Amino acid sequence: EIHGDCFQMLMIGDGPNKSELEREAYSLGIGDNVIFTGNIPHADLSSYYRACDLFLFASQTETQGLVLQEAMAATLPVVAIKASGVCDIVRNGENGFMTVMDKSAFTHAMENTLLHSRQYKRLSAGAYETAFRNTDDQMAEQAESSYIQMCGERRADIAKQSAAKITQSIPVQNY
Repeated sequence: EIHGDCFQMLMIGDGPNKSELEREAYSLGIGDNVIFTGNIPHADLSSYYRACDLFLFASQTETQGLVLQEAMAATLPVVAIKASGVCDIVRNGENGFMTVMDKSAFTHAMENTLLHSRQYKRLSAGAYETAFRNTDDQMAEQAESSYIQMCGERRADIAKQSAAKITQSIPVQNY
């Protein structure tokens, strides 16, 4: 079901299914609404993000979530299929929506985001906050903190094991 002819969709990137997706867009009657850009130089991506209202992400194999961060830095709410990288970044109702691999659920999340201006503004602001809450420096600090905590816990475990071995090896004297 098409909800009007009032949209444009950018499909950025390339891959073995590009020709098939182009044919599918025309067979669905939306071929004039979908622009297949092919690969874009990384330095130019921010201009493409800024030209959009929403970032759609249906990959279940991208685990880093870098493109989600980039889109959010451009204040784009995200609608994505739930997968490992997505779960780390997208917060339902805060900066976008995650759905299961279901066309109806994905469509509902897109509509829910775009058709409610107050919610869209809140999600857009949340996306921007998320992007800058997860800068490289902040992520490095979090990793360092986790590492230090794990090392401290490991040292405590080793100390307990050593103390137990020492007390076991000390002969007990009865007076």
